[in-house]
Amino acid sequence: MAHDKAMNIVNRLLLLHSGSILKFVLHISSLYSENSTCSIDIDPWILFLSRNGIKELTLCNLGSISHKLPSSIFSCQGLTHLKLSMGEFAPTPVFKGFQNITSLEFRKVTFPAANMVETIISTSPLLERLKLDDCDGIDHLNIHTHNLKYLYVNVLESICFKQSPNLTEIIIRSDLMLEDSENSKMSNLIQLFDAAPKIEKLFLEVNSLKFLAAGGVPDRLSTPANQLKILMLSPINFSDFDLLSLTLCLIRSSPNLQKLEIGASACKKAVADLAIIFLESHWAEYSLEQLRIVKINLIGKITGRSRPELELIKILLARSPSLETLFIDRARMFNRRNVFLNDAKAELKMTRELAQFSSCINKSRNHFLEL
Repeated sequence: MAHDKAMNIVNRLLLLHSGSILKFVLHISSLYSENSTCSIDIDPWILFLSRNGIKELTLCNLGSISHKLPSSIFSCQGLTHLKLSMGEFAPTPVFKGFQNITSLEFRKVTFPAANMVETIISTSPLLERLKLDDCDGIDHLNIHTHNLKYLYVNVLESICFKQSPNLTEIIIRSDLMLEDSENSKMSNLIQLFDAAPKIEKLFLEVNSLKFLAAGGVPDRLSTPANQLKILMLSPINFSDFDLLSLTLCLIRSSPNLQKLEIGASACKKAVADLAIIFLESHWAEYSLEQLRIVKINLIGKITGRSRPELELIKILLARSPSLETLFIDRARMFNRRNVFLNDAKAELKMTRELAQFSSCINKSRNHFLEL
């Protein structure tokens, strides 16, 4: 059988190798056939690696069948990087964390206990990078760690940031729930920056935006987000003034922001004018002195109702004296018959208006506009 042959090859390679093995990558799915029900024991391999100085271990399962991860992983205390996918992470009773781990990545991994990830974080004192992508068994996550620098979470109901003084990059792509945050006396946004004041890159998507907006959004943070240099938000519905408030608060509170990327979804016709007034009144004389790159992704059909998005682009052009590049990505919308849905006249009008406005701004400074 093919998997027997693969097993024999790996066995020979490991047995004939002399010296340390610092990095090991194994595609577990290649050892199984789609209809195979047999369980292949790779514990001896992992145990062998743990005794030969393994530092970086990747167990990648690209198949449709999830398998229990080998318990011998937990004996690899010399690991600095661990990447696991498609399996059940069930530590042994004597497991006390990874003492030397700096990077953990889990994709489609199932955790039997709800607080298991928090336990792993708290018992891995050197952990700097954590990625949780489409994992099961995690509803709520408390982030309380002094060394963590990078956090990526996807598919999570709620998250609470406590003391994370060295966290510099956060990517949240989860549909976070709002129940807990609505009863909170403090804004989730304020809690985030109080707990992680060194954030340099922040990416928020879907309901994670509403989660941070819950509890109230100030005009700007009492303590500026001086370290924030890259901000990515998507999608922003210009009909939702809570999301607009959050967006403007983050921008106004980030005096050293260098790159801004916003996904702008269609605005309801009834509130388009109100959205424009809201944008104009909340900017006042504020400027973005360090902003150099802006990317606006226009999500959905471009019509005459795209005026608020256009207004935001104009504001950014006018208020960013150091702006070098403004990139506008216009979605191409087609129906099932492959008929182009965008309002060609509205799109052309937007292009001309932006080009004209950009030309006026260019009289005093140079920047690049790409449509």
